[in-house]
Amino acid sequence: MYPHFDTPTERVIAYTAGLIDGEGSVCAQGNRYQINVTQSVVNDGEDLCRWFAKVWGLGTVYGFDKNMPNMQWAWHVAQARAVEHVLTACLPDLRVKRRQAVTALAWVQAHIAEGRRLAWTPGENRWLLDHWGASDAELAADLGRSEGAIRGHRKALRPCSADRRGAANRRRVTQPPQT
Repeated sequence: MYPHFDTPTERVIAYTAGLIDGEGSVCAQGNRYQINVTQSVVNDGEDLCRWFAKVWGLGTVYGFDKNMPNMQWAWHVAQARAVEHVLTACLPDLRVKRRQAVTALAWVQAHIAEGRRLAWTPGENRWLLDHWGASDAELAADLGRSEGAIRGHRKALRPCSADRRGAANRRRVTQPPQT
């Protein structure tokens, strides 16, 4: 588990595992594993899916109808570290989808161990910003990333560089042409 992810209470984790077992899926799509929990509007699906995203602090929520009588809502977790976080927490309580979860965890952990580039999650961005004064080595250990990845992402998140680029772009757009 990573410190930059929200970890819900044991009751919420058990409830999440129950819904993954009953209404969800742990599956491979393309070259990644993902978790989906789908609910219909009849079951107040939108509120439930948004609640999952809020208490876990990750995943996306979207609605779709696919020519069904009721709107369907899904909580979708697809980033490797986020999938690992949710499945690691839920694994003790999973029964029906346990085998798929173990397979997904093994794949995700191997993917991470290979040093593949992974998308930065909002939780990682928040952690990096909240611990900006820490050394690259400390942050790399906390986030499970390389020091080079920390340095590169600090440059991308540095507010002053974005402000300078934005100001330069505004000048270029708002200055009248020279005659």
